[in-house]
Amino acid sequence: MTIPSPSRIAFIGCGNIAGPYAESLSRHQELTLVGVFDLDESKRLEFAADHDCAPYSSLDELCADSPDIVVNLTSAPYHYATTLELIDRGQTVFSEKPLAMNHNDSRELVKRAEEKNVRLACAPSLWLGAASLSAADALQNGTIGTVRLINAEVNQGRIETWHPAPHSFYQVGPVVDAGVYPLTYLTAIFGPIRGVTAVGRRLLEERSTIDGGTFNPSTADAWIVIAEFESGPMLRLSCNFYVHADTSPRAIEFHGDNGSLRLDDWLLPGSSTHQAEFGNQYQAQAAGEDVPLDWCLGLADLAAAIRENRPHRTSGEHAAHVVEVLEAIAQSADKGIRVEVMSSFPSPLQARPSKPNTKEDDMANISFMGANLVAQQLDWSMTEGWMQGDNAANAYYEPIATFEERFQAFVDLVADAGFDALDVWTAQLNWTWATPAHLEAARRVLSNSGLTVNSYAGRFGDTPAEFEAACNVAAAIGAPILGGGTSLLTTNRGGLIDILKSSGRLLAIENHPEDMSAQDIVKKIGTDGQGLIGTAVDTGWWGTNGVDAAQAIRELGQHVMYIHMKDVRAQGAHDTCVLGEGIVPIVDCLSALSEIGYTGPMSIEHEPEHSDPVQDVILSKKLLQGWLGELRGGTPFTNSPGTR
Repeated sequence: MTIPSPSRIAFIGCGNIAGPYAESLSRHQELTLVGVFDLDESKRLEFAADHDCAPYSSLDELCADSPDIVVNLTSAPYHYATTLELIDRGQTVFSEKPLAMNHNDSRELVKRAEEKNVRLACAPSLWLGAASLSAADALQNGTIGTVRLINAEVNQGRIETWHPAPHSFYQVGPVVDAGVYPLTYLTAIFGPIRGVTAVGRRLLEERSTIDGGTFNPSTADAWIVIAEFESGPMLRLSCNFYVHADTSPRAIEFHGDNGSLRLDDWLLPGSSTHQAEFGNQYQAQAAGEDVPLDWCLGLADLAAAIRENRPHRTSGEHAAHVVEVLEAIAQSADKGIRVEVMSSFPSPLQARPSKPNTKEDDMANISFMGANLVAQQLDWSMTEGWMQGDNAANAYYEPIATFEERFQAFVDLVADAGFDALDVWTAQLNWTWATPAHLEAARRVLSNSGLTVNSYAGRFGDTPAEFEAACNVAAAIGAPILGGGTSLLTTNRGGLIDILKSSGRLLAIENHPEDMSAQDIVKKIGTDGQGLIGTAVDTGWWGTNGVDAAQAIRELGQHVMYIHMKDVRAQGAHDTCVLGEGIVPIVDCLSALSEIGYTGPMSIEHEPEHSDPVQDVILSKKLLQGWLGELRGGTPFTNSPGTR
């Protein structure tokens, strides 16, 4: 795959937020800042010098440079006029929040962008961080049952105690300044809000600045908002410039029929999360970690969406809905009434699949197994067995300083080989060392690639904490299936099942050397798995053990969750090869899958110790596609081993 040139980004506005945007952008290899415009010449010259970009002297000069995306970082009152002019000039725009100061102006911007056939996106996009998305995945997968009540805290402290110019914050108030973050995140998960009831008060009539001055806020500094979602949940949102977040954290609590989930800080991409079964205390679900804020998550998604010709996730329609909600909050508090909200938008998270594919043609979803590259870091000379390659791969991928570049190279290799899907091997993103920074980088690479992650493959530990860590990695990269094994199947099945339920993942047990029959796997799966435990059939290991893989598939039947298509040259050894060149009856395996009604995706495995397998895997994919085509066309198969 040819790596595309970075998307060219231009800024308008050099205010306080421009610096954090530029710093975040510098961490995105797929973005490059080409220039900046600000009416204040001294500001733009200083900013351009600090960030090695062009200081545009006018909007005309900026547009003449033809940036891919213009980021509107002007002050909020100027968002509408600036964005409108950019749209009229044919520019794709990413605006800092809010999209406009009123809903009518917001709707006009959305309509004008549609008319001009340009994209319009808007902050906030911090909800695209790893912790927020993992929590959203868990909720959408039914971790706590149907969510009916949400409590969100927005405690921003007293801005004047640290900010040299706090007046603008108090002009808009805490809901518009900060409440917009959880409102955007929650509407992304649950869809449009339909009704709002709000109360706002000024708790402190006079504020003292750090230079000894005083001022009187013009708007309420504390708000309580009740919002009703069209999809059912009710939200209580508390926003203020009075209570400090260190005293009362910026948490969101989701309460469902079966329990509760708490995102401990909605602002932080590395936030910890806690979960509780109904009637019990919260237990830690994911430990928090110090990960820098990334103000360019939405900008990066917009750039990737343009390259991939897909919808972006921070849409103008969504931002316009949030503006209408903000208007309704102000109107409700002013008039003492419940205010209805009328607008809708395509929800970026409601539309995401959260379960394995089940469409009839999904067996054509053929993925590249990351473990195929087990000998890569040994220069294709693995002389001491599997763990030599496993250890070398872990050592190669673990350093965070080089992780994104190296993970990108792996994903590019898969795409270059003509695959639309992959299986991430634990050595490439190991739950034992993966930090939120690793997960954020992996998400970014995978999102930009457009590839589907069919499974997370490997071994998943021996304790509940270890298995939960593995599930968290799988959730972070969008892998619905963990394909491999864990000793918890025998030591703590109840805990295992609880973790699968809470994480929204499935465990597909892979047959290995100790498994001599399909019944050995059936026993491991058991009868208490609640549909969360099945098998990932490794056709090669069945061949190594002298078992007819096709017959094993027929015996496993509805327990089959995933397929690792692998061929081996001879029984008793595990020398893998191109599909159809060994002893495994690959064609009959496909027939068996059809007979049991399996319609899910499959992976190609080929893990030679002394050669690069990529070209062999490409050939195997072509052969597999041909056999699948014949199967669907009704052509009879020869069910003998080695049939090609």
